Amino acid sequence: MFYNGTNATVALEDNDDNTNFDDERGGKVENDGRRGRGEGEWEEKQRMKMAKRDYERVMKYFDEDGDGKISPWELRKKLGMMEGEESVMKDVELLVEELDSDGDGFVSLEDLVKLMEEAEEEEKMRDLEDAFEMYNDSQMLGFITPNSLQTMLSRLGESKSIHQCKSMIHHFDLNGDGLLSFHEFTVMMMH
Repeated sequence: MFYNGTNATVALEDNDDNTNFDDERGGKVENDGRRGRGEGEWEEKQRMKMAKRDYERVMKYFDEDGDGKISPWELRKKLGMMEGEESVMKDVELLVEELDSDGDGFVSLEDLVKLMEEAEEEEKMRDLEDAFEMYNDSQMLGFITPNSLQTMLSRLGESKSIHQCKSMIHHFDLNGDGLLSFHEFTVMMMH
């Protein structure tokens, strides 16, 4: 089964103990079920460092006075909003108030990181929903069946028997109904 997300393709092999990941460089990373070990841990740390640098760059762009916080005025100016429009300023102030976690009237780096991470999570969920829809059975809406899995894998050039598809579903079928719900699919993809 394949999921094409932002940086990775996940391929579920027809075995009971390994999930193989193709990384963005084209190499194989094998997951033996022990999370946070080996190259995967290093890559996650690198991703987090890159994300932190990206957040800091965004912060520097908006934070004109260098105080480590984004004021409504700085936000309005950087977004190219015209001065003098009270309604625009009120909207910017409301946005800052919504993002401001400590109530000081400014957006801090932590607030910005939280906003960006929430946006990333929403994007991941949309990607998962799109991927789920590809496998979703048209007869049993809301579920991936062995037949719908076999059909989609066939379209992707993977030939699997119904028995193999049942085995793949069984591996992540949390309630034992022989189907994958969106929740079970999400658990599988985050595995």
